Amino acid sequence: MLITPQDVSSSTTAAATDASADDARQLFARILHTASLPSLANTHRTAACDILSTWLFRAAAPTLLDTPSSIQLLLRAPFHPPTPLASSSDTASHRIALFTALTQLLLANFDSSASAALMKALKDLYGTLLACYRDLFLLPPVPGGDEGEVDVYITHLIQQTLSLLGLSSAALQSTPPPLSQPTATRVPERRRKAAYFILEALVSRRTVSAKHLLAAAESSSPHGRPHGYPLLLQHLLTTVSADRALASAAAKTFLALIAARKTEFLAEYPTQQELGVAEWTSVWNRLLRAALRGELVSPEDRGLREAGEDKAGALARGNLTTYVLPGVFRLSGADGLKDFIAGFGVVSGSGVQAGEEWDVNAWLCCIRVGREIGFVDDICDSSSADSPCELAPSASTAMHLPPRVLPPLLTHPSLSIRISALTLLTASRQTTQLPSSVSLSLLRAHLPHFHALTDPEGRNVVAGQIKAFIERLAAGSAFAARRAIKERRRGGVEAEESARGLEAQLDEIRRFVVWYVGFIRSQLLPGKSFPRVGMALRVLRMWAGSGLDLPPPQPVRDSHTTSPNSSVQFPFRVPIFDGSTREGREMARLLLECLFHSFEDVRVEAAIVIKAGLLPASYTKVALDSRFIRRCFTKVKAGGGRARDSDGLARVLEIVYEAATTWEGGLKIEGDLLGKDGRVSGSVTLATPLEYVAYLVNALLCDTFLAKLKSGGLVEGVTGCAAIHGVISGLRLILERRDICDHISRTTGEEITAWRALHQKLISFCCDMWSLAGPVLCAAAPEGHTLELEDEEDANGGVEDFYSTGGDVTTQTLMSYAWRVIKESSELLSALISHARYPDIINHEDISRSGELLLAQLANSRHSGAFSAVSPCLLQLSKRCFACPDPAARELPRRWLAENSSLIVTRTGAITRRSAGIPFLIIGILTAETDNHRPLLHETFARFVEIAKLPPPERKAGGEKANNECGGTKMDLPQVHALNCIKALFCDSRLGPIVSDLIGHGLEVAVGCFASPVWAIRNGGLMLFTALLNRLFGTSRSRNDNTFTANLYTTKRFFLKYPAVRGVLLNQLREGVESLSLSSATSPSSNVPIVEMVYPALSLVSRLGVSPGYSEMEEFKPLILECMKSKIWKVREVAAKAYVTLVGPGECIQEIKSLLSTKEKTWKQNTLHGNLCAVKCMLERRVGQVPAATGEQVSVIARHIAETLKGGFQELVKENQCFVTRALYLELTGLIAFNYDEWFTASLGASSPESVRVIQASVTPLRHVLSEYATKNTILSEQYSGSKFVGNLLFREQVATIMAHCVIGAEPSLNVVEEVFSLIEGDDDEITLAISKVLLGQPVKLNMSGNHTHTLENILWNKVIDDSNWAQVRVACMQLLDLVLGKRFMEGDLSHGKVVDWRVLLDLIKRPRTIPLKEASLLVLGKMMLRVWASKSRQRQELLTQWIEQVAAASHDEMSYTSRECALESLKGMAPIMDLSSSDSDIRPYSSLLRLHISLYDFLNDDNHDIRENASAIVTQNVFHMACPMTPLAASELLARKLGEIFQTEILEPAVTKIIGQKDIHQLIDEARKENVVLFTKEKQNLWVDNVREIGLWREIIERVLITHQGGGGKIKAAMGRLQSFVRDGFGALIEYRSEIEGTEKSRDGADGPLGWTTSSEDIFVLGWRVFAALGVMKAWRRLAPVEGLDGVWLEVVGLEKRYGGAGVFEDASVRSEE
Repeated sequence: MLITPQDVSSSTTAAATDASADDARQLFARILHTASLPSLANTHRTAACDILSTWLFRAAAPTLLDTPSSIQLLLRAPFHPPTPLASSSDTASHRIALFTALTQLLLANFDSSASAALMKALKDLYGTLLACYRDLFLLPPVPGGDEGEVDVYITHLIQQTLSLLGLSSAALQSTPPPLSQPTATRVPERRRKAAYFILEALVSRRTVSAKHLLAAAESSSPHGRPHGYPLLLQHLLTTVSADRALASAAAKTFLALIAARKTEFLAEYPTQQELGVAEWTSVWNRLLRAALRGELVSPEDRGLREAGEDKAGALARGNLTTYVLPGVFRLSGADGLKDFIAGFGVVSGSGVQAGEEWDVNAWLCCIRVGREIGFVDDICDSSSADSPCELAPSASTAMHLPPRVLPPLLTHPSLSIRISALTLLTASRQTTQLPSSVSLSLLRAHLPHFHALTDPEGRNVVAGQIKAFIERLAAGSAFAARRAIKERRRGGVEAEESARGLEAQLDEIRRFVVWYVGFIRSQLLPGKSFPRVGMALRVLRMWAGSGLDLPPPQPVRDSHTTSPNSSVQFPFRVPIFDGSTREGREMARLLLECLFHSFEDVRVEAAIVIKAGLLPASYTKVALDSRFIRRCFTKVKAGGGRARDSDGLARVLEIVYEAATTWEGGLKIEGDLLGKDGRVSGSVTLATPLEYVAYLVNALLCDTFLAKLKSGGLVEGVTGCAAIHGVISGLRLILERRDICDHISRTTGEEITAWRALHQKLISFCCDMWSLAGPVLCAAAPEGHTLELEDEEDANGGVEDFYSTGGDVTTQTLMSYAWRVIKESSELLSALISHARYPDIINHEDISRSGELLLAQLANSRHSGAFSAVSPCLLQLSKRCFACPDPAARELPRRWLAENSSLIVTRTGAITRRSAGIPFLIIGILTAETDNHRPLLHETFARFVEIAKLPPPERKAGGEKANNECGGTKMDLPQVHALNCIKALFCDSRLGPIVSDLIGHGLEVAVGCFASPVWAIRNGGLMLFTALLNRLFGTSRSRNDNTFTANLYTTKRFFLKYPAVRGVLLNQLREGVESLSLSSATSPSSNVPIVEMVYPALSLVSRLGVSPGYSEMEEFKPLILECMKSKIWKVREVAAKAYVTLVGPGECIQEIKSLLSTKEKTWKQNTLHGNLCAVKCMLERRVGQVPAATGEQVSVIARHIAETLKGGFQELVKENQCFVTRALYLELTGLIAFNYDEWFTASLGASSPESVRVIQASVTPLRHVLSEYATKNTILSEQYSGSKFVGNLLFREQVATIMAHCVIGAEPSLNVVEEVFSLIEGDDDEITLAISKVLLGQPVKLNMSGNHTHTLENILWNKVIDDSNWAQVRVACMQLLDLVLGKRFMEGDLSHGKVVDWRVLLDLIKRPRTIPLKEASLLVLGKMMLRVWASKSRQRQELLTQWIEQVAAASHDEMSYTSRECALESLKGMAPIMDLSSSDSDIRPYSSLLRLHISLYDFLNDDNHDIRENASAIVTQNVFHMACPMTPLAASELLARKLGEIFQTEILEPAVTKIIGQKDIHQLIDEARKENVVLFTKEKQNLWVDNVREIGLWREIIERVLITHQGGGGKIKAAMGRLQSFVRDGFGALIEYRSEIEGTEKSRDGADGPLGWTTSSEDIFVLGWRVFAALGVMKAWRRLAPVEGLDGVWLEVVGLEKRYGGAGVFEDASVRSEE
């Protein structure tokens, strides 16, 4: 019986007055039962919990409430047993049961699914219980006894709670748990969360002391503190670090414990408070620091620390920062924070130290929390900031962070560290606090690096920080301006000074904003990388929405462009899009040009910024004119109508639409936008949506493009109508806008008639496009095949001669043009149908007509790009039909589906491979179905299954080949098309959840096809089978990971979910097994290869997890065992994998012993091979599960396996005559004996040093047996017949591998080393490769004596220089030689071993046999270069020059990644002599080393991230010996400036080359003159390097050298001469190119407007930037030291500059930027 809301309204007191004690007990039990039922509404349960809380409180405190004694007795009745005169033990048992029931109420219902009110009621109830339990539950103490002995409730509660957390003695392991695993038992999340709350409540309410609770947790463990930390605190921080769901609850408990512990310590030391605080800090200090360092994360995540940051560490720090650190530091105070962060050792008096990445991240987390709670001030300009102390307390107890700390952190390679350091500059506790001058200067120096981030997640985080920083600047500036006004109103000298200071701050902020806007503008220049441009546009959108520009941006419809803080405006204005300034015009131009960027994201973002900021500006009416629009069409035509250019044109047309419909007076278009290709003259003003859309439809699409296509065919379209794709796409973007849809929905009368006419005209246009492009896309030729003239006629009546086009129109461009026309027109049709009003704008006839068009395109097209583009349009059309109120329209999809599904039977021969567009047609309709029962889907699926199961055509004499020749090809088989359609249903993600119930039937169909005698049907079934595996087990990578797939499905779960598949698999295996014993490789009944019959079934079984005790798998076992005996190697391997699925963890060890048992003497070698494969699979997949399943120790399992392998060694290796099985057995034993640290311990999860030591001792006897066997001289000389060649090869490789492992072991014997050396020196290439693989794979273990190292070096060199050796062997020996030399040089041994002739190495590099040999030779040459340089040989200068030439050649952007990587590694060999860190390392006498540093600088700008990072490590570690690493971008700037300081005039030659580039000017101009209409352009090789930045950096370096030497000196004159010649030739080329492009149209001030000639080509733009940068250097030089010798050339340059006009877009290149 349950309590109801009516019961709640009655008074507890009134109910008890008229009731007996039994009634009170029943009522209490009834209320408790009501609160415990999860099926009741939360409101009922909440009310019940509140009543229980009130009951407990009134029963426990009657004197406070003045409760009558009779009522008091009834309220206390539930706490007494119903039996009169019950004994003390009965009463105690009754109360314990009631206390436990109330506790279980909390544990069972403390769930995230509970409402907030219920959670609060549960917490209040349990708090009341803990407050009242002494009065209600404890018995009176026995006279003379200890009162604490009878308080069993809390003791039991603590034990129960600790057991829920896995901290009780029963739950702990018998051995000390790993540091990251203090708990061994996992319980439901809600119970653990409730357990944390109980512990928190016990401590917070002082029911128990924190000391007692911590001791109780440790007393439950037989090991006490196995890792030196309090066990409960360690568990809590581990949970916070690893579990996001439980982090908050565990953190509250942790904070409650340490807060209570602090109180207890201070009470223990009332007169020595500092000692008490020190004792309290020692409880949590080391543990919390270990948690922040990531030492409490799981071992597998901790193992990733070598590679840097990982997600587990970021999660741990994030949770600790959010939930733990604020509470801890509030308890410890500012001094405690200072002492805590000092323990990380990140900052000292000399600056940031090189520590672990985790330490730096933890330090930054603490600093960030300290700022949030007010213990750390913002970066300021005070003198204390320069003090040597890390953090200097001020009078306000806050601490100052020295600004010198931040630069190393802002350039740290770790992205998380850089972002955290950036947060210290951009964020503030007070939103109105303006950043200091130091902060602004640091932001100026380092924000450009954040704009170049290649990591998209990092860019998102930085963009969020910049957004918050802009809001802070706006709020702070507004607040400062108001304060300045108030101060001036107040009057007085002090107020005036304060106002001036505030105004100076505002001016500094304004100058920073001006710089930032200018920097963003520079990031939009042509040639900038995608990250830089994308980030700049995102930030520009923020500035445009901040109210900074004049006039302020108007509200826009796009939610992305609204101001995030529109109520707070800047008190000053910084023009961004002001057309009256050069900067504003340039910004507008660059934004408009971004609409044609290569990346779609940039085009989309640019369009948003233009709508938000540029359109409201007055200058836009000048920039967005007919000339610009005409240039857009010209650009698309010049580029051959590429997709990016067409998309840019589409976005321009949409922006023009918004301008025309929002500007006063509309938009005036003068002349024809298409120029000579157009047919419209005069001018027209467009002001309404109807006028603009009608202009595009009539004047451009129909009257111009369509007319040309109809008259000239598709060839005319490729050459003269390239812009048609952009116009169609632009129309689609316009018609999809919400404002135009709203406008059309409100139209009436004549306007709606006009809109209907336009819609019908566009539908007719789409039909015309299909009639023109359809023959190309429906031609019988497959993709990529060009029809010749004689192929023009086909069975359908012939095709046009557009396949035999001449000139630049190729089949590829024609096909691309055709399918893109269909794609764009279909998307336009989809927009028309989806957004038009029914039936006023479109009617049933329009929908039917559109559907028939799309269906014809899908059913007849044979171009994959066409039907993949049309299918989404059919989906939208079908959705509109299903949602249409007209019943006739709703029936259209069903009719379309029925008519077209029959095509796979009626038109089988007309459908191309993969069934062409039929699967896309089916998907397009079925995905749109709105009925939740999906009747169309199930009907269609059943129909396809029926077709797929049709019997194949009768086989004809001659087998399958003859059958194909007689017409039984794949094209004539409806079964194949049905299988393709079924596969498409399972592959489409939109139908994923819907078709999951049909997977079993799909598998049944797929497996059933494996026995078909027709190859095409078997292949179709195999493709369906593969698609289903991807659905079940993930992509190809994950579904081949048996550990991953086994966790998804066990055998029991899989076959219970898909029961029909089990019978099909069994039948397939039975038929295949019957054929295994036959000599033929095909089944006699179906002529199907046996492999094709059994392999898919075995593959599916092998991916499942084991279900111990599942009897339904017993029938599979004998069949799989028979497959393990197959004569086909691949069948045995996959059968072995499937056999592991049948073996549970408890049976694993015994099964291994059984498979390797030598009692069965009649085994055949195939059977033995299959058994060995199964053992290998068990070691990989099953052994790791044995300890948890059996409870056996790791050492016992290791000993069992090692003894089993050792026991079979005599019979299966020594007495075995088959080399294949001997090799496989040696492989197994070698893996266990030598690679146990990577192979065996990893699978068992035993990574502690003690576990590794135990396992090592267990496998030692096996290792001795292997070593003794492999080192016998007679083993590798065994005789074998020719038929055993492959097996002998495998065997010899395994023996050589074992011997190599013996060499790298501890203290190898002299005989073994000499034997291995002789094998390497021998003629057996396979053995040499096997040994090299082992030695190269474990370089750390390769420790040899000096004599052995010299011997090995000589042997390897002889193998390398011998041209008769196999190239692969020479490469391996070269790599091993590089490893040996590297280890010697690291030990300081630069002495000569073998006299290696470096000329031979150079010859191998210049004339290599293979590329890998060349790369390996370059590696060794780098080591040899260091040796020769150290010897001070006379030849070292010659070698250095030639070596640097090879390094430079290999590091070119066009070279492969491996080549560039080897070049960098070769250069790294000379790192010891590249030191630039101190004045003692003066390398100026060796000016040839400058080229070495320049090469290193080029690697810092490589396109590959890893190469840049490695080069940066060389710079920071070897060149500058810095304590903190740097990003490549910062390292390149540091290195370049340092080279300028050290080499002075020597740097001028390479610096000038960096400015003027290496391309020939005239060749570059010739390339720009050519119209590039190639369909797929070749991407430039280095997308990372920023040419504009490079030019500016090296120009700055040259100018510094000029200032230092006052422009004098021969080298300076030579460099300036090169620059003057370059400027003269560059100006001449630019003027000539401009005249060709612009003709008689001249530019004013060098500006040519958007899409002008200066930015039409990236190469032309960079050339212009180089010319004007060089001109700026020349002007600076002539100001310093006027020179007469070059006046003639200089006068010519000056004349060319005047003739060119203003610099225009190159203005910033000729003006030196701020330092």
